[in-house]
Amino acid sequence: VSSTQYLALDDKCHLLVKSKKPIKSLSSARISGFLFGYDSYVLTDHAKKSLRGLVPFISGAKTITITGYTQTNLHSAQSRRANLILAKHRAQVTAAFLRSLGVKVRIVLVAAGPVNPVSTTHQARNRRVNILISYGK
Repeated sequence: VSSTQYLALDDKCHLLVKSKKPIKSLSSARISGFLFGYDSYVLTDHAKKSLRGLVPFISGAKTITITGYTQTNLHSAQSRRANLILAKHRAQVTAAFLRSLGVKVRIVLVAAGPVNPVSTTHQARNRRVNILISYGK
């Protein structure tokens, strides 16, 4: 049996909705929407603020998986390779920022690149990281 908590964030990474279930009763929580600028892996001030707000949810977690994504409208193999590197950097800077906030749980980084688009018409929404917080064994 597993349970998931979803947090909805707006395009500036402000928390809109969170589950009413206590976080301790969940096996995992998936957070999306930490957006980046074009060809950038610099965390925005809004993303940093949202990540600071996540620290209490991370308490008691076993593992955090941070997956970096990029735009999907790529035409060449070279662009796809470059975007995998960019996705990796996005995941790394997010993990480093969480570490700087005192997060001590195991962090797994995934560079997904230009897959699983949020939008095919608004590519800016695809320049993101998703965070999966696992509480289970």
